[in-house]
Amino acid sequence: MMEKIRMFRLSGWGIAAEYVLLAVCGALFTLAFPGIDWNMLAWIGAIPVCLAVLTSNPGAAFLKAFTWSWFWNFTAFFWLREIVVPLPIGMAFTLAPFTAVWACIAAWLRKNLEFSVQDRLDGATQCAKVKPFSKPLTGILFLLGSSGLWCVLEWIRSWIFTGLPWNLLAAAQWRNIPLIQICEYTGIYGVSFCIIMMNMALAMTIPQLPVIIKGKRFWPLVTAMVILAFSLFFGFRLLKRAEKVETVPFRAGVVQCDLTQRRNPVAGQGEEALDVCLELSRQILQKEHETIAVSLDTPAKRQVPLSVIIWPETAVPVPYRGVSELSGEYRFRLGKLITKYQVPFLIGSLDYELSTTSPDGYDLMNSALLIREPGGTVADKFSKIHLVPFGEYVPYGKEFPAFAKLVGMGRDLAPGKRFNPIELSPDVKAGISICFESAFPYVSRGHVLNGANLLVIISNDAWYPTSNEPEQHFANALFRAVENRLPILRSGNSSHTLWISPSGTVQKTALSGLHDRGRTAAVFTVQVPKNHQLTFYSRFGNIVIVLFGFLGFLAAVPAFMNWNMYRLAQGNRT
Repeated sequence: MMEKIRMFRLSGWGIAAEYVLLAVCGALFTLAFPGIDWNMLAWIGAIPVCLAVLTSNPGAAFLKAFTWSWFWNFTAFFWLREIVVPLPIGMAFTLAPFTAVWACIAAWLRKNLEFSVQDRLDGATQCAKVKPFSKPLTGILFLLGSSGLWCVLEWIRSWIFTGLPWNLLAAAQWRNIPLIQICEYTGIYGVSFCIIMMNMALAMTIPQLPVIIKGKRFWPLVTAMVILAFSLFFGFRLLKRAEKVETVPFRAGVVQCDLTQRRNPVAGQGEEALDVCLELSRQILQKEHETIAVSLDTPAKRQVPLSVIIWPETAVPVPYRGVSELSGEYRFRLGKLITKYQVPFLIGSLDYELSTTSPDGYDLMNSALLIREPGGTVADKFSKIHLVPFGEYVPYGKEFPAFAKLVGMGRDLAPGKRFNPIELSPDVKAGISICFESAFPYVSRGHVLNGANLLVIISNDAWYPTSNEPEQHFANALFRAVENRLPILRSGNSSHTLWISPSGTVQKTALSGLHDRGRTAAVFTVQVPKNHQLTFYSRFGNIVIVLFGFLGFLAAVPAFMNWNMYRLAQGNRT
C-alpha cells in the first residue's frame, strides 16, 4: 500500500494533485487573518508549506512554497481589485518569492542537517531509512534556524522596494492579547516567530507520531511548546505591568464622515464633504456646550474639557490652504466653529511647502493640520512620510516620466521630512500616522523617540467600500500601541474610529460594532501615560532580527560543513 502511495506521488497526476492541494491550503490560510479572523488557523495553516520543506529538495520546495504563498497572498490582498482588477495577481507575484526563498533555504538546511555524509553517499534508498532528525540537537537547531530565517525575510519584505509589512504572520494574532505583549521587546516579528515555529514543529512531529504515542519525547516539539508557553507567561506579566501606568485623561471628538472616494471630486462632492464634516463636528460641540451649561453646580463641572476635534485623512477633498473658492469657504466656516466653541481642529488635508528643488517651486504633501485660531492659521502640521507607491507617487517617476504616466494614478506627492509630534494639550503630544504608514512600525517609533505620548491615526479607506481592507488596515496598525506602550486614537472615514489601550485592547468604538461602517461622531476620553518611559522596542527597534539571523547562522554553519564534506567526498569517489 505504501509503495502504491509513493508511486502515485511520483507520477504526473500525483505531482499535480500535490500542487492543487498546496494552492487550496494557501487560499484557506487567508481565513486566519483580519477580515475572517479564524486566528487559531494560523497555528496549523502553514503546516503544508513546512511539509514541503521537510520532504523536498530545495528546488522543489521553492516551487511548492511559491504555489502555496501565491494563493495565500492573492486571496489576502483580493481587496486590491477595488482599485484595479488585476492588482491582486501582481501583489501575489510580488510577495510569493519571499516564502519561496525561505522554503528553498530551509529545505537546504534540512537536507544537510538531517542526513550524514555517509547516508547521502549511500543514496536515496539509505536516506529513506534514516529516522528524521534522530539527533535532538539537530532538530532543535533546524527548527529555530528556519523559524528565525522566516522572520528575517519578513523584515526584509517590510522595507525592500519601499516595503510592505502588511499581513505578516503576526497580524493573525491581533486578538491574542497575552501573546502580542511580547511586541514591547520583539516587535511584531516575535509573534511571527512563535507562529511559524509551531507550524514547523508540528510538521516535524507528524513522522514521529508512532514513537510519541509510545511515550518518547520529540524535542523540537517540546522546545516549541516551551518557547510559546514562556511567551504567553511573559505576556501576562507585561499585561499586568501595562495596566499600572499612571495616566491623565484626554478628551477628543472624532468624526467618521463615511464619504465615498472622491480624490478628484465632481461638482458638489467637495461641498457635501465639507457640510457633513462640519455638521458632525457641530453635533459634538453643541452637546459639550450644553452639558457644561446645565452642570455648573454639579461634579460635571470638573469634567476634562474637550481638547480637539479630529477629522479623517483628506475628509474634505480640497486643500485647506488652497486658492479655490471652496478652500476659502472651508477656512471661513471652520473658523466660525473655532470662534464659537474655542476648540481646535486636527484635520487631514493636502498641503503645500515651498521647495527650491521642485520645478513648480513647491511640494504637495499629504498632511495633518492643527488649526487653533479662528482665522485659520495652521498652528502645526505633520506631513506623511511613507507614501503609497503608485497611489501617491511613482518610484523613479521623475527619472522615467513615461513610466509614471503609464502606471501612476495622477498624483506626485512629496514625503514629509521629520517625525514631529503635535501638541494637542499641555500634557499630550500626538505622534500622527496618516493611513498606510500606520502599518510601518518605524513611523510611530520615530514620533515616540521625539516625545509623543499618544499615537493618532487618521485614515481614509473609502477606496475599499465592500472588501475587508479596513479590517486588515486597523489590525495591522494595532501593534503600534503595544510596541511603544501608548494608546492609539484612530479616526477613520467609514469605519474603525476608536481608541486602543497600550496593551492593544480596543477600549471604545464610535459605532456599536468594531467593524461597523457608517456616519457618526463620538467623544473619547483616552487615558494617556503621564510620564511615559520608552519601551525596549522604542529604544532599539528591530534588534531582535539580529537574534533571528543568528539562529539561522547557527543552523547554516553545520549544514554548510556537512554539505562541503559531501561535495569533497563525491569528488574523491570520482
